[in-house]
Amino acid sequence: MHPEFDPSVYEAAIRYFGLPASRAVYLDDGAAFVAHTAENARSLRRDAHDAYDYVIHDCFTGGSVPHELFTWEFWEDLRMILKADGVLAVNFAGALKSKATQAVVRTLIDAFPQCRAFTDAYGSHEISDGKELSNMVIFCTPTYSSLLEFRQPFDGDFLDSELRRRVLSDFLWHEISVDSLLPSDLVEATLLRKGSGDLDREQVYSALGTWYAMRDIMPASSWRIY
Repeated sequence: MHPEFDPSVYEAAIRYFGLPASRAVYLDDGAAFVAHTAENARSLRRDAHDAYDYVIHDCFTGGSVPHELFTWEFWEDLRMILKADGVLAVNFAGALKSKATQAVVRTLIDAFPQCRAFTDAYGSHEISDGKELSNMVIFCTPTYSSLLEFRQPFDGDFLDSELRRRVLSDFLWHEISVDSLLPSDLVEATLLRKGSGDLDREQVYSALGTWYAMRDIMPASSWRIY
């Protein structure tokens, strides 16, 4: 199942990236889709075996993420449609010590009892000053389980990709403590629907940092075409 807000993204994925057409793609607002699915699950008292085994949450809108998809209410709905032994993977980019990152992580651990975080910027469980822009993936489960224990990769995991080999081989060295992202003075940071502008305001710094990074990553010719 894959909800996608922009139909052009789905069309481009089929035309240029070989994505097979599928009835499992829903061209809909992700928050609305999850809320509707969760409400159906509650009303039908659906058994756990009908829920999702895993959810990959990767939402990005040109330098920031949509507030609605990171609220406590959204995570509660998502947990409702995730199996008890299911896994949620959340991709998020930002400065590790920014209020935006702290609020996102605070809200996640309020909704999910077990989470582990990995980042592309650090390797010794330390965060330095936390001001650099970093991409992170946070794995969470609805219940405490051994599913967040990651095994060492073997050759079959790499699929003949040097990038996969490099990322997976030192993946565990990039773990950071979730607690280290939660300073003691940030106790009221949970993102709620009623505070719709909170995350948007805090993402200004991260958004600017993302676009500065993109200017370095992409050649000048790409920007001229853009």
